[in-house]
Amino acid sequence: MARTQKVPTAEFNPGYGCFIMMAAILIFGGIISWSAYTLYEQNRLLDTITVDQPNTWPTTATIDTADLKTRLSDFGKAALENRDAVLTLNIDEINALIAIAPDTGFGSYEKLVRVKSADPAHKALIADVALPIKRLKFWEPPRYLNGEAVYTIDIIKAEGPDAKLTGLSVPGKEVPEGVVDNMQIWPWVAPYRKLDSLAPTLRAIQHIEVTPDGLLLRTIAPTK
Repeated sequence: MARTQKVPTAEFNPGYGCFIMMAAILIFGGIISWSAYTLYEQNRLLDTITVDQPNTWPTTATIDTADLKTRLSDFGKAALENRDAVLTLNIDEINALIAIAPDTGFGSYEKLVRVKSADPAHKALIADVALPIKRLKFWEPPRYLNGEAVYTIDIIKAEGPDAKLTGLSVPGKEVPEGVVDNMQIWPWVAPYRKLDSLAPTLRAIQHIEVTPDGLLLRTIAPTK
C-alpha cells in the first residue's frame, strides 16, 4: 500500500518564525521591564518611610529570668505530657522572653521589637519596632522602619502559636499600600518551630489568647 504523505497547501513564509520570535522577545522583555519597574517602585516607596538608623528603647523592668525559665520549662513539660497547664505572661515577661529566646539564624528580636501593650478585642499585641529593610543595592547597610506594629496572635493547628504583622504605622508618614501585606511573609515564630528543642513544645500548645496584661497559653484548649 502506498504511504500517504501530507503536502503543505500554503507557501512557507520564513517571516512567521521571525514574527513568533519577536513576539516572544517582546513578551519576555515586557515581563522583565515590569518586574524591574515594580522593584524600583517598591524600593522608592520604602525609602519614604525608612531611615538610616534604628530606634532604640529604654531597658524595661528587671525580670527574674531564672524564674521565667523555670515556668517555661514546667509548662513545656506539661505540654509534652499532654497535661493541663496554664502559662500567663505580662508585657515585661513577653519582652524578657524575646530577649532570652535562642538565635535561629535570623538574629535576636530584642532590638527589633518591644511589646508595649495588649489589645484583647483584636487578639493583638502592640509593639514598637525597628525593622531592618534591605536596600535595592543589597551590599549597602540596611535602612530601618521605625514605628508601631500590630501583631495578631493565633494558633496554627499542629504548629502552635503564631504572630502575624497586620498593622503598621510610622510617625509623621503614611505607610504605602501593600507594605503590610508584603511584611506578612516575615516568619516571626516559624524559625523557632525548626529548633528541635522548641518545636515539640510549640506544637503541643493548643490555646493562646491575648489578655489585658499580655498572653495566656494553655496546653489543652478549653471546651466551649
